[in-house]
Amino acid sequence: MRVRILTNSLAATDVSVVHAGYLRYREGLLKRGVELYEFKPNPGYKRKKKKDSGSGLGGSSRASLHAKVFGIDRKVLFVGSFNLSPRSVVLNTEMGILYDSPELAKIPGIDMDEKADTEAYRLRLVPASTDDFFGTDEEVLEWVTIENGREVVYTSEPKASVWRIMGASLLSILPIEGYL
Repeated sequence: MRVRILTNSLAATDVSVVHAGYLRYREGLLKRGVELYEFKPNPGYKRKKKKDSGSGLGGSSRASLHAKVFGIDRKVLFVGSFNLSPRSVVLNTEMGILYDSPELAKIPGIDMDEKADTEAYRLRLVPASTDDFFGTDEEVLEWVTIENGREVVYTSEPKASVWRIMGASLLSILPIEGYL
């Protein structure tokens, strides 16, 4: 079975707290064979200052679209805002539509085949440096993409500021997952 997931990178999201909830799962998903991709930030998009947009750790104060799209075997397609979480089931008024349409269901897969290498980062695990005194069997994340026709590898959250990285890391250790 092949499973590919495309979500926002930290630099591309407007809700750092949601990214914080996701980041602790990346390594486990990769170790189980899931292919993870994270959207690059849109180069034409400029994040507004807090006083203009109300954005921050929780995102914009205005409503935002957070659609989920997934296909199964290029035969069935889901489109909606519904999350696979207890909060979506019990509290939120989110929904989705399931299409039994091979014609529609193949579109996300084709787009991913054609565009993922240039419009997203592909995450991978690589052995950590063994330059330390004790050596290590640990693995570290890398983000791989194509920029200007060449492969580029990032060793930390690409295009995200140190403050966003620190904020998401701090949020990831808090017991907030049930609220996301």
